[in-house]
Amino acid sequence: MDRGAYPEGGSGLNGRCRMLRDGVWTVPLLLAVVLLPSCGGGGGGGRADAGTRSIEGDSGQVLRWKDEDNRYSSVVLIRSDLGFCSGVLVAPRLVLTAAHCFCPPGGGMDPKKGEASCGRRAMAVSSFHERAGEEPRTILDTSEGTVVVHAEFRAETQGVGGRTLVKNRLADLAVVRLERPLANTRVDRTLSREEVRLNDELTLVGYGTTDATGSNGGVRRLGRNTVSELRSSSNPNGHEIGFRHPGAHARPGDSGAPCFLEENGSRWLVGISSGYVSQGAPESWFTSTYSYRDWIEGQIEQARKMESP
Repeated sequence: MDRGAYPEGGSGLNGRCRMLRDGVWTVPLLLAVVLLPSCGGGGGGGRADAGTRSIEGDSGQVLRWKDEDNRYSSVVLIRSDLGFCSGVLVAPRLVLTAAHCFCPPGGGMDPKKGEASCGRRAMAVSSFHERAGEEPRTILDTSEGTVVVHAEFRAETQGVGGRTLVKNRLADLAVVRLERPLANTRVDRTLSREEVRLNDELTLVGYGTTDATGSNGGVRRLGRNTVSELRSSSNPNGHEIGFRHPGAHARPGDSGAPCFLEENGSRWLVGISSGYVSQGAPESWFTSTYSYRDWIEGQIEQARKMESP
């Protein structure tokens, strides 16, 4: 199966850092719940890798666990005027995330002005876990950047019981062009050359909360789930990826989080979290990166040119 053969890139180790001693960094989560079918990640059926600490769901099944061995250091936390999201480094100074992290409900491109009614600045935060003697610590680094929203992004909303809910999204992708690389990170820019398939197991990695109170977000966690649905999107060239099975699901703070397909030691970035259903049977949905591969690769190429002396 030809998934693609792009280099995954390296890591940046420069920049200022600060340390937290307990290995856990929590932040308030201000994201609204989005009702959408999309591509989820992580699975309940998988076991925690050696050296990680389990996080259990209400059923006692392991759903998400902390990335304490830094396998997914490419996944960063994004802070904007609308709250907190997740994202993934696809170049040393380029984060791929969800457009709705910067655009209010119903936001999108203004056809008259030719620009989005969305935030233009954001901050990315990397985290790296290490042990200093017997005490773990988390090293954080930050970099601000400029937001670029996909030109075709749209969000269709409806009012339900006094609330504004999102019915559908198109091209829910954005990038943050960072002013400098983040310390202790890797890059995950390997895109698949074909769409994922039903029953593929994917890994979701994000900074979302895992408890009912929403108080434990801001920690990078991963989990696994299997693709249960490939829904045709408004983009005729691709799909949205859906998780409906028991297992790891997106939660507040996971908007923009990546999901990966991993096989035989290789990793492909296949989706970006665009929404979830929190009532009834859980659903998670991701924008397929295969659907927007040309746009993503174009952003990566622009980032390369901007980084060149």
